[in-house]
Amino acid sequence: MAAPAIRAGGAVTFMDHIKHLRQGIKNAREAFAVCAARGVDVKSFADARAVYLPSWLAAFGFWLMLKRNKPARRIMELHNGAEELKRIYYDVLETGERMGVPMPEMRKMRPYVDRLDEDNPRGGSR
Repeated sequence: MAAPAIRAGGAVTFMDHIKHLRQGIKNAREAFAVCAARGVDVKSFADARAVYLPSWLAAFGFWLMLKRNKPARRIMELHNGAEELKRIYYDVLETGERMGVPMPEMRKMRPYVDRLDEDNPRGGSR
């Protein structure tokens, strides 16, 4: 979910708009496909099942949860270390590509992640 949050201009904008959350759901599906390719039974995790609902429905549910669950929202707001976010993104993307997992949604986020740095944690233009 980090790359779409970067693209949105930050966690708050990401969490407040269903269109951004929907992109996050699509990215999460690809990340889960990487996990599945590595042998993880992703669908056995109750928290992961919502990602496989229609993306608009999953995004709405996630939006609603973030409106009500203040601790979860705060965690998302504070998870903004540029180097860590970039490392997670590139680890997932490179592992997926190496394993032959299609990653079109993740690849679309690359320009936004590439612009992310410690002085500009939102990834936008300066």
